[in-house]
Amino acid sequence: MAIAIETKGLTKVFSPNILAVNQLNLSIKEGEIFAFLGPNGAGKTTTVRLLTTLIEPTSGDAVIAGSSILKEKIELRRNIGLLSERPNLYLRLSARKNLLFFAKMYGLTHQEASRRIDEMSRQFELKDRIDSPVGSYSKGMKQKLGILRAMIHSPPVMFLDEPTSGLDPLAQASVRETIERAAEELDTTIFMTTHNLPEAERLADKIGVINRGELLVIGSTSELQSKVSKTNKLVIKCIEPVSNYQSLFQNIEGVLSVRCHKNENAFDIELTNFNEVTPHIIRSLVERDISILEVRPTKKSLEEIYKQIMDNSYGGWFENAA
Repeated sequence: MAIAIETKGLTKVFSPNILAVNQLNLSIKEGEIFAFLGPNGAGKTTTVRLLTTLIEPTSGDAVIAGSSILKEKIELRRNIGLLSERPNLYLRLSARKNLLFFAKMYGLTHQEASRRIDEMSRQFELKDRIDSPVGSYSKGMKQKLGILRAMIHSPPVMFLDEPTSGLDPLAQASVRETIERAAEELDTTIFMTTHNLPEAERLADKIGVINRGELLVIGSTSELQSKVSKTNKLVIKCIEPVSNYQSLFQNIEGVLSVRCHKNENAFDIELTNFNEVTPHIIRSLVERDISILEVRPTKKSLEEIYKQIMDNSYGGWFENAA
């Protein structure tokens, strides 16, 4: 699979000596959804502005859909879509006229634009409101329309800066569905910044975490977990409460801790390796005629992983990890 977005030592310094992005190196494949996480002021939006040629880098370069942000700006802009934190739509115009205007800005003919608008309004469930003034739209609908505006010219790469910020749960779900459809049905590469960790965990194929301009870590959720934690967790449920549960596992090598649930028939067991340790745990229960109802490995949520990455970052653990 080809690379859609690649940065090489991308750096931005604002006066006076504010290092917003420092030697950013990342690679995102075609068709991937990439979520960029980090606290306020970490460098997320600055990175988006650099990659979309809104600001010049201090040093380094990036190639988006085959075009350099330094040498091929015009071609690059034809091949990207951008949704900033505000959709920037014309409220007095209908959604159709908004999309028609931006489609023509991207070089589509009136016929091409009209066909594309009809197609997208059906596909993304805006057909009934496509001719209503955008000022009558809810915030969620405006955000959804902003995404359609960014993809009106079928760009291979889209940048979405906080696409669900400030939306209610139903509106967030609608926008998420729009993003998923864009990636799956149109094979669009999506670079999104977000503070919504469950959203990132659900949508993203790859996740990057940035803080103070430094890329701390990058990978899938499972890859991030393996980078921040060498332990695993197992949940075991039994049919009846189990007394003296600590003694069942205390001599098993690889068991780090055991926590019993309130009903005393389920345990959270922290261990070093699922494949090596789990059979010994099961054997210990079976040998004592304890009836097992469920054995389930659990993974840390992205929220837990992110918190640990940030804690380690402030403690210096991830310094130079990028």
